[in-house]
Amino acid sequence: MYGQFLEKYSLQLQEIKDALENNKRDFWDMSIDPASLQLASHEHTTILELINTDNKVLNKVLIVFSTLCAEVKFLVSEAKTKYFDMILFYGEGSEENIEDEVTQLSRFLPHLQELCCFVKRCEEVAAQMIHQLNALYSTSKESTQVMNARDVHF
Repeated sequence: MYGQFLEKYSLQLQEIKDALENNKRDFWDMSIDPASLQLASHEHTTILELINTDNKVLNKVLIVFSTLCAEVKFLVSEAKTKYFDMILFYGEGSEENIEDEVTQLSRFLPHLQELCCFVKRCEEVAAQMIHQLNALYSTSKESTQVMNARDVHF
């Protein structure tokens, strides 16, 4: 009886699978489906919760580098969403009038100031990354001298 039950159940599952495959669409049609859902999972855990080893020094090193990598990832996404289009489309659609160019430039100055602060933040994060790599790969334990990353030009 159990074998017959499994055969019937697998036949029903196959019929459902065939019915779903017939109605499967690879595109989104606005007239049929007026709303679309995008499901993306986001974890709500912190870096401190993810890094947990028995070695306290290794924990600290991993936390520092993972935080710096997360900051770099955030800066890259901010640059793509905020600044790339702003710089790319500056001056598009303007006419040859000098007064319009001056007005357009004066409107663009606050964005340039914000971009300047963003670039300084990127330099600070890169300098911190260099400091941490230098501290990690320092060969002598007695040398406590910190590398000055101010002389490094990006």
